[in-house]
Amino acid sequence: MLEYAWSTTRPDGDVARDGLPTTIVLPPSAFGAGWSADASGGRVLSEPCTRVIAVFNDAEAARVTVRVAPDTGCAG
Repeated sequence: MLEYAWSTTRPDGDVARDGLPTTIVLPPSAFGAGWSADASGGRVLSEPCTRVIAVFNDAEAARVTVRVAPDTGCAG
């Protein structure tokens, strides 16, 4: 299980606009057979068999949290 969280507050103190991408590279040793993910304060746009997860923050979200769990949907 991987949990990753970040603040959407910009250096000027404002909240980042909707849809700014954050990418998370998943190690094949832990997630090579696939993964499932959910996000709070954002949305996961990547398909479960990719090695990079793209997450866009929601409008006005002060914090984004992503939880990724290993899955076997891509084993082949």
